[in-house]
Amino acid sequence: MNTLLPGLRALTLTPTLAPMLALALCFPVLGGLPARAAPAQAAPIPISRTPASRTPAPSPAADRAAAGAARLSASALLERARQAAGLPQSGLTLLHERVQMSESGERGGAPTYLSDVWTDLAGQRLKMTDYTGDTLDSVHLLTPAASLLYTPQHGTVPVPPQRAEILRWNLRSGVGGLGAASQRGVRLRAAGTQTWLEDGPQPLRGAVLEVTWPDGAAWQYLLDPQTGRLLADRSADKDLGLLTFTYSDPRAASAVKVLPGGAPQALEERTLLLPGGDVLYREQVLTRELNPALPPRTFELPQLPQASGRAQ
Repeated sequence: MNTLLPGLRALTLTPTLAPMLALALCFPVLGGLPARAAPAQAAPIPISRTPASRTPAPSPAADRAAAGAARLSASALLERARQAAGLPQSGLTLLHERVQMSESGERGGAPTYLSDVWTDLAGQRLKMTDYTGDTLDSVHLLTPAASLLYTPQHGTVPVPPQRAEILRWNLRSGVGGLGAASQRGVRLRAAGTQTWLEDGPQPLRGAVLEVTWPDGAAWQYLLDPQTGRLLADRSADKDLGLLTFTYSDPRAASAVKVLPGGAPQALEERTLLLPGGDVLYREQVLTRELNPALPPRTFELPQLPQASGRAQ
């Protein structure tokens, strides 16, 4: 796991913050974090066009499904995707997930990192608590008014705008994004049938729903033309280009799923791909709760323990 602030081991590259590694490498940084302010609006999302020589011939059934999905309105595509994900008919306002990532390629094995993530879609708030094993690494808190970081070593500090923008991706990708897309001020557009990741080993083809958020940022969701299941979503970063999340067997769960042996069963695997198809990370969603009861003080940061005694 990579540390983005020199000397602050607790500010780590967590599953949902892994894009910051690429951001830190792309342009000058100040104190280990990007010094440049986040763009007010995301870069336009290019339309995928697959060369005929690389596109596998679709089956007649797939052709019919794609044609049917292409005729759906944007609101119908969203409703179909929400149903496929098992989202509540009354709407998704609060999401709680526990997410695990095992980082490979390091000497001494692959340590496991765990993030406990609360996403308040109605209030546009996010709290992400990151652990290495049983040890607390950091807590990120994002609200409409501020973005803050707590570490046991250094207490609470503000988060730079570029990093806050990356945190905001958690409100727009995956199941949370599908839930938030029905909120007031969001614009929807059916963008037809497209093939994504055409240069990779497994191109994905489906109906595309494009969502423009109130701040002008655009996000695209690729939906299975037969079922409406979310296959992938993506957004364009001004400096990095197109970043794509893919999903294996996404499904909603209102309670913890546990295998007979007691180990949590992954509900979903998410992969973040950089432009060109390189994998930045993979993570597994271990548990997911939709509209759970909100424990008191959930969206508060811890406090450093007060020093005891009097300095001599």
